[in-house]
Amino acid sequence: MSVDPDTTLASWARDAEFPILFASDTGGAAMDRYGVFNTSRRLDTRALFVIAPDGRIAYRTPSFRVMTQDAYTTLAAVVDSLAPAKRDTTR
Repeated sequence: MSVDPDTTLASWARDAEFPILFASDTGGAAMDRYGVFNTSRRLDTRALFVIAPDGRIAYRTPSFRVMTQDAYTTLAAVVDSLAPAKRDTTR
């Protein structure tokens, strides 16, 4: 979720071929409820939540470090742990 307009997010997600959904919260209402919106600057705090298929928050980081590879390694491990197990179809 971002304060960016939905059209901006959709274009970015399409261009980057992201296999996930993004949400726009231009007013910051939802982000404020989660404590991740700076109301005085009207900016999100780059918090990152991964929502499991059952709807629970499986991972949260208060400020995602977009320039650090370790952040993506950790995120990938969390997402992989939530993916359904692949069945062996070779038998």
